[in-house]
Amino acid sequence: MRWFIPFLLLLVGCAKPTVSITATGDLSEPDGRATVVVSRSDSASEVVTVRLSYTGMVDDDYTGAQQSVSVPSAGSVTIDLVAVDNTLHEPTESLIVEIVADESYAIDVGKVTLVSEDDDPWVPPKPGDAPWPSPGLSVLILRESQPSKPLPPTQQAIFTSTAVHNWLTRNTVKLSDNQPGYRIWDDDQEPTNAPVLMQEAFKVVKAKMIGDVPMLGVSNGTTGYVGPLPGTIEELLALLEKYGDA
Repeated sequence: MRWFIPFLLLLVGCAKPTVSITATGDLSEPDGRATVVVSRSDSASEVVTVRLSYTGMVDDDYTGAQQSVSVPSAGSVTIDLVAVDNTLHEPTESLIVEIVADESYAIDVGKVTLVSEDDDPWVPPKPGDAPWPSPGLSVLILRESQPSKPLPPTQQAIFTSTAVHNWLTRNTVKLSDNQPGYRIWDDDQEPTNAPVLMQEAFKVVKAKMIGDVPMLGVSNGTTGYVGPLPGTIEELLALLEKYGDA
């Protein structure tokens, strides 16, 4: 039996380290913070490199992510994540931080979820003076075609929405080119050949652009609005109805 004890020690020494992940806090704007802890329970002397993946939120919504950490014997490593504040309306999102499987370790608890609550909610504007002369309802949406970060899916859907285009076609004034009085343009577009009314709208809305935030301009000749594009199709149609009925 003398061989058994060394053999047992060899088996123990060959056992894989077991790693786990935990998290506290959240990544809600404007000042959310979260702490992610990667730990191991074994007492082997070698440092273990644990790989991590991040899915859900885009990576410029937060800072501090590490793709791998070196965890010492019976120890842990802390990762501090910090929310990045911006002016975009973003619905509630989740960031999943997960330990990536590897032959060098076993996984006990392998995944945590951090939440970023709905932020910068869209507030319906109060009616103001007409931002540009218009004989009826005219609408201009300006957007950055290559934004630094993706727009929320609910807002991105506005640009291709059949409901939005049909409403605008039915309710906006006919322009000098015999087309409905609305346009959805890139903010860098030069509207030189567009009807004069849309050229005037472009000057007004372009001047209000803030970074990559899509902007909406509405004028019915009496009142109107220039500001951030609503975050959903439903919010946009509700706003247009208000000015269309004025």
